[in-house]
Amino acid sequence: MRLYALVADPFDLRAVRQFITQGQGKPARAALFVRDALMVEELAREVTARFQILARRFWPGPLTIILPASATLPLRATGNTGRSPCASRGPPHR
Repeated sequence: MRLYALVADPFDLRAVRQFITQGQGKPARAALFVRDALMVEELAREVTARFQILARRFWPGPLTIILPASATLPLRATGNTGRSPCASRGPPHR
């Protein structure tokens, strides 16, 4: 199995537009790779106690945690819904 990833800064609308173009014009929802749980607080509307427990237990590592996106994320970065989930993942390396 092969896994490919497109990487773009969600706050750079030109990069997000290119990301959508790579997805053949469909609004794209994508995982946001984050440095740490503090970065998630900037990107998610709400950070719950459950999130904190899971992040402490499994990050860094392969666990992806789905949270509601913050209003600070550009509309295009949320798949043009304004309320798409923010899938955050702490990479295993630093």
